[in-house]
Amino acid sequence: MSHTYKSALPPSLTPDEGITAFFESFYAISDTPSAHDDYVSFFTPDATLIMASKKGVGASEILEIRKGMWKTVKSRVHYPQKIFPFGAGSREVMLHGLVKYELLDGRKAEG
Repeated sequence: MSHTYKSALPPSLTPDEGITAFFESFYAISDTPSAHDDYVSFFTPDATLIMASKKGVGASEILEIRKGMWKTVKSRVHYPQKIFPFGAGSREVMLHGLVKYELLDGRKAEG
C-alpha cells in the first residue's frame, strides 16, 4: 500500500476542502528533499515560521530554515492522522500526526 497524506476528520465538523488539500500537498512537498522553492511557496511573503528554536520571517529566511532541515536528514515521511476544525466551516484547525526520519548517519528517529 502506498503512503497517503490524508487525515481523518470528525464526521460532524469538516473543514473547508481547501484546508485538507493544503495539508496533503504541504506534507508531500515537506518530504521531498529537493523541493525547497515549492515548500516556501506554501507561505505568504511575510509569513513567520517557527520550527523548534528557529524562527524565519519572509521567504528568504523560511528558505534557509527549510534547507537546514535537510542538512542531517536523508529522508522524512509525515503521517498526518487527524484534522480537528475549530468549528463548522472553520478555517482554523489543529493537525495531529507523526513524522519519521532517517538521518544521514543511518540512525532513525520519529516525533
